[in-house]
Amino acid sequence: MGWIERFCERARPLSRRIVLPEGGDEAVVRGAARLAGEGIAQPVLLGRRQEVAALAGGASLDGVEIVDPTDPEVLEAFATAYASRRDGVSHGMALRLVRRPLFFGAMMVAEDRADAMVAGANHSTTRLSSSSRMPRSWRASPCSRHVMPRPCWRSNRTS
Repeated sequence: MGWIERFCERARPLSRRIVLPEGGDEAVVRGAARLAGEGIAQPVLLGRRQEVAALAGGASLDGVEIVDPTDPEVLEAFATAYASRRDGVSHGMALRLVRRPLFFGAMMVAEDRADAMVAGANHSTTRLSSSSRMPRSWRASPCSRHVMPRPCWRSNRTS
């Protein structure tokens, strides 16, 4: 069993809610469907339901929660919470920030609506780091991991 399989086996019984803020990316949507289908995690995709369903390409989204990051009630609550945590940040500035999917996802974690956030399909490590740190006043611990399975190219080398 490889390390990815071991990771998945360890994740299943934990049943963590993982927010995926890049719900407009087809690979992310299909990955969320796989996470739910295989019982690895409880994925939460950010996006509009119709757009996410179209990107799924027929894959089942059973077990995938879809959260619209433009919901005014949630935005208001997140902006209020964000502004209360950061000195010098007005409510209006906080509202502009939490409208961004990465900040929205980070606020889901900060407000205990998700256990973790996984992103990076369309955003740089710098953007991920800044969005994850801001809601928690620099107490978050973002990390960067890149898993890129590829065919073994060594066997094709000539000596």
